[in-house]
Amino acid sequence: MARNPDVVVIGGGIIGCAIAHRLARERLSVCLVERGEIGREASWAAGGILTPIHLAEYPAPLAEICLIAARTYEPFVQYLRTESSIDPEYRTTGYMVLLQDDEDEATARSLENWKRANQQPVERLSREEAVQREPGLNPSIRGALFLPDVAQVRNPRMTKALAEAAGRHGADLRPHTEVTGFLRVPGRINGVKTSHDWFWTFQSVT
Repeated sequence: MARNPDVVVIGGGIIGCAIAHRLARERLSVCLVERGEIGREASWAAGGILTPIHLAEYPAPLAEICLIAARTYEPFVQYLRTESSIDPEYRTTGYMVLLQDDEDEATARSLENWKRANQQPVERLSREEAVQREPGLNPSIRGALFLPDVAQVRNPRMTKALAEAAGRHGADLRPHTEVTGFLRVPGRINGVKTSHDWFWTFQSVT
């Protein structure tokens, strides 16, 4: 039997669930298909660190986008708590960059200079200070750079919260539904074949 959602989202990780949630909130008819369990692949295993560490190595426009995204993440998580029953456990825990050799030192200097030039908090720690903060560290390190503003979430909880919020707005979530083909017409794809059904869409497929 055919279906006719406005949008078919392929993949039920954090990105797919976030897209489904946003589109469903905008009152589009959304079907999300995932070949396995929702949120049990990369979104389950990743570290949950929200801030790219080596921003000094990024092109300036990309670094600015990353900083804007980092500033908006906490308000988004607070909003998501009202959209679902799950707390993604957003925490500002900081991040310690360990220095073990000359290459690490050079990278740390570049990052420290960039952070200070962009009014971002950064702390240079001696070996003793680093080990005092994290007693499990190997005492042979030279020192560390501490980035106190780096935050994280619990990836599995974040994905579940997004999926639940999407469902509350009417998104049709279909785990264990593998995409097996597409209906192609000139210049676009407007149909998705899955292991269970055909889904037709006339707006977009992601």
